[in-house]
Amino acid sequence: PANYKSIDPKVYNRNLPVWSTYEPGSTFKIITLAAALEENKVNLQKDHFYDKGSVEVDGARLKCWKRGGHGAQSFLEVVQNSCNPGFVELGQRLGKEQLFSYIKNF
Repeated sequence: PANYKSIDPKVYNRNLPVWSTYEPGSTFKIITLAAALEENKVNLQKDHFYDKGSVEVDGARLKCWKRGGHGAQSFLEVVQNSCNPGFVELGQRLGKEQLFSYIKNF
């Protein structure tokens, strides 16, 4: 730190959230959830989902953070567990156009 002036400013001035591209991760799930609730695509207590640990979407395998998945759970538990495959299901229930509309409006 004492010799920062001798270092190329590109090294210490880099702001990775600004300069790099990252998946939005779990912070983005609130948009999918809000859209699914608004469109009555899910009842958090009555609807259930079975998480086997991953789901395939357009050739990409999306994994749950919990190895082997959470198994049977309500959608309220999907939210509590931040279960990626469960949120994929919510997105699929909405459909691409409707989900993207909510994303744009948010």
